[in-house]
Amino acid sequence: MNEEITNCRNRVFEQTLAIGKNIPHALKTDANYIYRVTGMNQIADIITSGYVRPKKGKVKGGHVGEVFWTHGGDKLFYFDGRPILEVEVQKLQDNQMGALSINDLSAFYIFNKEENKYVNRLEFFLNEYLEYQQSKKPEIRR
Repeated sequence: MNEEITNCRNRVFEQTLAIGKNIPHALKTDANYIYRVTGMNQIADIITSGYVRPKKGKVKGGHVGEVFWTHGGDKLFYFDGRPILEVEVQKLQDNQMGALSINDLSAFYIFNKEENKYVNRLEFFLNEYLEYQQSKKPEIRR
C-alpha cells in the first residue's frame, strides 16, 4: 500500500449552522453518516486508486495528508451541486488513520440538473472502479 493510503488522516467536523436548510433541492443529511464534498479530480483518483486519498502536497491552512469530512445531521445541507461522498459513522472517526476504501462508501451523490436533485450514483462509480482495475490486468496468452 502506498503512503497516501496508510498515512492519510481523516478529520471529522460538526456543522453548527443550518445553511441551505430552506433550499428545496438541498441534500439533507443524516446523523448516522459522515459526508465529504469533493470534485472531479478526486473522483478520478477514487476510480483509479480505490481510496478517498488526500491531495498531494499542502492544501489550505498548510494541512498535509488530511481528508476533511463533516458529521451529518439537522444542520448540514448540501446545495451547490458539487459531488458528495457519504460513509456510515461506524466506519470513520475523527483522526482515523488510513484512506477510506471506495467499498466503505454508502453513497456517492451527484447533482442531477435535469431532476434538480442529488442522486446516489455509488453503483456507477463502483463499476467504473472495477472496470478500471480489470483494464490494468495483463492479458492471459495461451
